Amino acid sequence: MEPVSKRVQKRIQQIEKLGWDGDQSTIPSLVRELSHDNPQVRLVAVKSLGRLGDPSAIPYLFQAVADPDREVQLSAIQALGWIGSADAVPGLLDLLKSPDNEIRLYTVMSLSWIDDLRTVPGILEALVDEDRNVRKAAAGILSQSEKAAIPELLEALHSSNRSVRWAATNVLKSMGEAVIPGLMEALCSNDEESQMAAYRVLCDMEESAIPGLTSILASPEYFHCHPIVSKALVQIGEASVPALLDILQSQEQNPDTRDIVLQTLVEIGGRTVMSTLRQVVLDDSHGDLQEMAAQALAEIGAEAIVGLSEDLRKASPSARRIITGIFNQMGEAAVPSLLEGLASEDRTIYVPMAWVLGVIGNTAAMLGLLRALRSEDWMKRWAAARSLGIIGSPDAVNGLLKNLKDEDNGVRIAAAEALAAIGEEALPGLIGALRSSEPHVRWAAAIGLVAMGEPDIPILVNYWRSQEYDTRWAIARAVDKVRTTHAIDPVSSLLLDEVTRTFDSADVSQRSV
Repeated sequence: MEPVSKRVQKRIQQIEKLGWDGDQSTIPSLVRELSHDNPQVRLVAVKSLGRLGDPSAIPYLFQAVADPDREVQLSAIQALGWIGSADAVPGLLDLLKSPDNEIRLYTVMSLSWIDDLRTVPGILEALVDEDRNVRKAAAGILSQSEKAAIPELLEALHSSNRSVRWAATNVLKSMGEAVIPGLMEALCSNDEESQMAAYRVLCDMEESAIPGLTSILASPEYFHCHPIVSKALVQIGEASVPALLDILQSQEQNPDTRDIVLQTLVEIGGRTVMSTLRQVVLDDSHGDLQEMAAQALAEIGAEAIVGLSEDLRKASPSARRIITGIFNQMGEAAVPSLLEGLASEDRTIYVPMAWVLGVIGNTAAMLGLLRALRSEDWMKRWAAARSLGIIGSPDAVNGLLKNLKDEDNGVRIAAAEALAAIGEEALPGLIGALRSSEPHVRWAAAIGLVAMGEPDIPILVNYWRSQEYDTRWAIARAVDKVRTTHAIDPVSSLLLDEVTRTFDSADVSQRSV
C-alpha cells in the first residue's frame, strides 16, 4: 500500500481505537469506513470489526471479501473467524469453493476458530485441496480438535474419495489418545462400515492403539467385536505380544477370551511371539497356561519349534512332557527338529525325541531311528529300538535282528519286543535267532516270541529241549502264555504237555522277563 497523509493516518488511529474500545454502537461507523477510498482505512476497519466480535458485522465482512484490495479481502475472512459466530459458517463454507488458493487457506483457518461442528466437513474437504498449504492447515487444525470432531472424521473414512479417506486417517492417527475412545466405540458398533473405518485408523496408530484394543479383548461384554480387535492386533504385530500375554496370565479370563488371545498370538507369529511362548512352556509357574502356549506353538508350525528340543535339557519333568506333546501334535512337520534332537548327546533330549519319531512313524523318522540303532550310546540304541516297535514297519526287521546281539541286555530286550510288535514279518527272523550259538541271542529271540503271543509251537518246543537254562525259561514263559490265551490244536497240545511236565508253568508264571 502507498504512503498516506497525516490526515488519513489520524483517521486510521481513530478506527483502530474503536476496534479496541468500542462496542456495538460503533459498528455503523466502522461499516461506513469499508467504503473509504483508501485501502488502508478499509483494512483497519475490517480488523476493528473483527476485534469487536459482534455477529451483526458478519454480513458487512462478507461484502469486504469482495474488496479490490487483496489484503482487505484476506483480513475480512480472518475477521469472520475472530468473531467466532456460527452465523458465519455457511458463508465460509461457500468460500472454500473459491478458485483462489489464499482465500481457501484463510477460510480454513477462520473455520477453525468457530466452535461449530458444521465447520468439520469443510475442513475435511480442505484435507484434499489442490494447494499444499491449504491441506497442511486443515490437517493441523483437525489434529488439534477436540474429540467432538471424531465422528465427522470417522464419517470421512467412508468417503468415495480415496484422498479424503487417506487424509482423515492421517488426522485421526495424529490425534493420539484423545481419539481412541471414539475409535473403540466405532470398532464395537454394529455398523460394519464404522468398524472397518476405526480398524484402519487403529492399525495405522500402531503401538498407541494397543492398550485400548487389549482392554476390549479382555472384556467379555465386547465378545462380539473380539474378531476384528484380534485382526487389528495382528496387523500391529509383535508390539502387541506383552499385552496379550498379560491377558493370558490373568486368572479372571474365561476360556473363550484365552482362545482368541492365543489365536491372535499364533497369527502374529514372529520371533517375539515364539520366544515368549517358549518361555511360558518352560515356566511351571504358569500352570495351565503352559498347555495353551504349547498349543499355540504347535499351530504356528515348524518355525516355532526350531531348536525347541534343546530346551528339554533345562526343562522340568512337567515342561518336558508338554514339549514332547508339541512335537507329537505337529506330526510330520516336526520330524526335522526331532531328528535334530535325536542326534544330541544328551539323553534327556534324544529319548523323548525318539519316542515321538516312533509315534509319527513316517519314512524320514524310520531312517533316523534305524541310524540310531547303530549308535555307540546304548541308551540311544534302546530308544530307537523301542520307537521302531511303535512304528511296526517290516522295513525295520533286519536292523532290529542285529540288535538281538547287542552287548546291552536292555537293548536286546527292546529289539526283541519291537520285532514282536512288527508281527508275522519278524517271525522267521526270531525263529532263526533261536538257532544262534550265543545264549543271550537265543534268550532275546525267545522273549520276542513270547511278546508276539502266537509263536510257532513245534519250533518253540524243539528249542526248549536245549540245555541252556535262560532260553528254556523264556520259551516256557511263552508256552504258559499260549496255553492261557489261545486255542491249541491236539498235536501242539501234546508238545506243550512235555514242556509243562518238566517245567512247572505255575512257577514260570511268577517270573518276569
